[in-house]
Amino acid sequence: MWHCHILEHEEHDMMRPLIIVGENPVSKGVTPQKQKKRKGMKASYSILAEEGPYIITSNNPAFRPVLTGDGFIVEVPEAVQDGTIAAFTVKGREDLVATVTLEVG
Repeated sequence: MWHCHILEHEEHDMMRPLIIVGENPVSKGVTPQKQKKRKGMKASYSILAEEGPYIITSNNPAFRPVLTGDGFIVEVPEAVQDGTIAAFTVKGREDLVATVTLEVG
């Protein structure tokens, strides 16, 4: 709904429902795109798309993503150095492909 904050306008059709049609440009993907976490912390990501199945791969075997109900989590290993950046690629149905990163620090 859009509206004007001048009360007199409410009487003159200045408060109207607003209908938006078309594809939502943010309807698919993974959020957040980038995170920075310290060792031992968990990073969580939300998958904004259809239901799975999803395939999540990591460019660093020390980082192991675990699926949750609406995304995935990754625990930052204690053994990695500060400044390490891991990338996770999420693939799903309907052409969903997204890459997100996690930096240790």
